[in-house]
Amino acid sequence: MLITPRLTPHYPIAIERGYQKQLAAFYREAALAVDKLTPQIITYIQKYRVRLDAKSFSEQMEFDQLMSDIRDAIDGALTDDKVRRMVESTANLIFTYGKDEFYDMVRSVAGTYAPFIGDTSATAVEVIESAWAESNMFQIRASYEGANTSKIVENLRQMLSEPSPKSAYEYLRNQREITTLSEEWKSRVIHPMLKDGETRAAFIAHNEVGNLYGRSTQIRYQSAGVDKYVWTAVKDKRTRPSHAEYSGNVYSWTGEGSNPAGVPGTPIRCRCVALPVFDTDNLENKLEGVKPFDKNFKFSGKVVTSPR
Repeated sequence: MLITPRLTPHYPIAIERGYQKQLAAFYREAALAVDKLTPQIITYIQKYRVRLDAKSFSEQMEFDQLMSDIRDAIDGALTDDKVRRMVESTANLIFTYGKDEFYDMVRSVAGTYAPFIGDTSATAVEVIESAWAESNMFQIRASYEGANTSKIVENLRQMLSEPSPKSAYEYLRNQREITTLSEEWKSRVIHPMLKDGETRAAFIAHNEVGNLYGRSTQIRYQSAGVDKYVWTAVKDKRTRPSHAEYSGNVYSWTGEGSNPAGVPGTPIRCRCVALPVFDTDNLENKLEGVKPFDKNFKFSGKVVTSPR
């Protein structure tokens, strides 16, 4: 007989929000660190915006130093150690959340025999946690720095190529022009960096928390001999129509009868969850070695009448 727990698993939304908040704070720190270099950047623009000849060696040297300072500012906010601690801490929260939820589901079906079913997936989950952490590290640091430094270079070149005042002397002594340049730089670069950080933090958190939660859930249940699950959608305005259609259907984790979209949580920005489908015959076989095992014990749950 196939049954599902009477409990309902829940997407770890609190972990997602916490991860998003931490990411947004890091990105804000990076943007503000670049903003502190604004006086140097404006001085560079003032100095070379008025030239008439081709780019000189000294200008190139100053440009390279400026870009190095910008990268250092971003790296200083997004140091490898700080980001890794945040990523690994989030992975541990997802691991603990999933493990506790697994035992709650098993306990609701098997009662006092739940400890003997157990979670034997620790090593496999650690492997995917490690891969997940490295992927997140790249997304958080390298892709962010690459995208923003290219935008900085583009805007810097545009501002250098725009018409300059009639004389260098007039330009350098005009404080109002300096203020205007600073405001333009902030509008072109700093404000978009702040906005990009918020958007990037939301996307990474929405996508990656569900990804690890879904993959680790699959491994846990498969290690316990649970081969099927019921796709369960959140069913709010963010739920995509195809996932709403999957909801309530029984799927296999892999192979024949699996969902081509993957398992719940693993598609991009998916918040769906998997409700495990337990085979009571398999559970009885698993528990036969437990002494004493009451053959009259009845597993508790909702009977699945139409498995996929």
